[in-house]
Amino acid sequence: MTGVSVSLSNPCTYAVILDMLRTNHDVSVSVRMLKTLLKEAGLYRRRNYSPLHEVRHAIMTELRGPGQLFGNRTMWQVLKQKHKLRVKRDGVMRRLRQLNPQGIAQRTCRRFMRRTYHSMGPITYGT
Repeated sequence: MTGVSVSLSNPCTYAVILDMLRTNHDVSVSVRMLKTLLKEAGLYRRRNYSPLHEVRHAIMTELRGPGQLFGNRTMWQVLKQKHKLRVKRDGVMRRLRQLNPQGIAQRTCRRFMRRTYHSMGPITYGT
């Protein structure tokens, strides 16, 4: 299961894990069996989240640079790709709201506002 534990550090689907087991280790199991083996080994695809102090530190680092303009989704992607952290998107949203309330207020002002149009009516020619 060492190959599986390495692949679980990267976000993989069960199909990718099964394919990797088949090609690299000559092991052919069903999806249900893979899930059972992972559970018995204490490995999870979605429970290995990064510690909150590391997430907070990474967000603070990004907020010092051009990351202060990032929204929730972009900040979540930066934390995943640049800092190699596993975080939930709503966790990033909560941390950003705590650490950068001014940025949140600025971004919410840019939301779409409905416009009202007033016209004088149909144009009449030749009156």
